[in-house]
Amino acid sequence: MEQINLNVKYLTALSDAEAELLNQFKGEWINQDDSLSVNVHILYSTSSELEDNYEIKTISTTDNEMTLTQDFDADFVIHLKLNDLHHLSYQVMNLKAIGSSQPFILEKG
Repeated sequence: MEQINLNVKYLTALSDAEAELLNQFKGEWINQDDSLSVNVHILYSTSSELEDNYEIKTISTTDNEMTLTQDFDADFVIHLKLNDLHHLSYQVMNLKAIGSSQPFILEKG
């Protein structure tokens, strides 16, 4: 099983609704054939010892989605969309339009 960790840096400027949505993304999400596991951690401060740190590029409470980016590589974003409390879609999108991964539908672990 491929395991991906997303350490999401919490922004203090988020509205209450955005912070609530962000916390709904927290946890382990697994696809149906158990080939992919995505662990979303919400960090209030990032440690330089941690890898896989992401910042929120956009967050939308209307669409229940957010995009994440890494400081050192702004060429791609990770798109997460909360379909309901038990399912989300995960996709890696290349901003230079070279290609994107297929979207994976993941279930709450």
